[in-house]
Amino acid sequence: MPHGRAAALIAGLIVLGVAGSTVLQDPGPSRAGSPPVAAAAPFTSAGSALPDQTVPGLDVSAYQHGVSFRKAYARGARFVYIKATEGDTYTSARLANQYTTAKAAGLIRGAYHFAKPNTSTAVKQAEYFVASLGELGRGRVDGGWTLPPLLDLEFNPYAASDGTNSCWGLTPKQMQRWVSAYLDTVTGLTGRVPAIYTNANWWKTCTGGSTDFTSYPLFLARYVDDVSGGSIDLPNGWPGWTIWQYTSTGSRYKGITNRTKGDVAASDENLFAGSFDDLVALAESRFEALPEPQTDRITPASGD
Repeated sequence: MPHGRAAALIAGLIVLGVAGSTVLQDPGPSRAGSPPVAAAAPFTSAGSALPDQTVPGLDVSAYQHGVSFRKAYARGARFVYIKATEGDTYTSARLANQYTTAKAAGLIRGAYHFAKPNTSTAVKQAEYFVASLGELGRGRVDGGWTLPPLLDLEFNPYAASDGTNSCWGLTPKQMQRWVSAYLDTVTGLTGRVPAIYTNANWWKTCTGGSTDFTSYPLFLARYVDDVSGGSIDLPNGWPGWTIWQYTSTGSRYKGITNRTKGDVAASDENLFAGSFDDLVALAESRFEALPEPQTDRITPASGD
């Protein structure tokens, strides 16, 4: 999502690596209340073939005007992430419309938060993000329609004006604590395990290559000319990606916006690692705390 536009058991989450192949599989049967699910066309602007057992998707923000998710669906998309918030002062004016019309078009959708770790605490930003989804289900499981809440971690595009640096003025340890607090807060408020959007360079530079978060689903940003070989440039510790944004200049979804003044084309193209049924399982996944440890209770012998 180029800018501009703890103890726990993780249940039902899919973190898979994807090997190269030549044919996109049928994404699976339709669900009640959704349009019939047809096989997504094996087309991409980054290479001639998509990896086997993947599902296409996209992401949008307020910069995309009048998005026709029905057109996106017709071009193979089965999921979308929609920008909800940034920091603790900005909520997308198009969030509600995009979120509801995406579902109406048959797409599994989720919301994401663009982190600004130098402007306020992680708890405040997490609460702000969840509040923005208040009338949209608060990011909780809604049948098989709602993807995990997504934390968007990128280099600071405002560094030249805010007096910090590309890592938002935080040290790797400070960033680790910020990310941990954000994820814990969102989990507590939504009952779901969030996903993390990032790339290997940001993760190494700004968290020091922490391996503390590898049980969270990874939404990898890694742009390539040919997707058929898959991506191997992963942030430290993750064995594979759950979703991969392989280009920010794609043409698969060209023409799905209305091209009014200020409109930006929907050119981010994503892949989910798995079948359509796996994607639904991710949308139905939720947080499950480990049970309290059982201890032997010794009953003192009664005295004479």
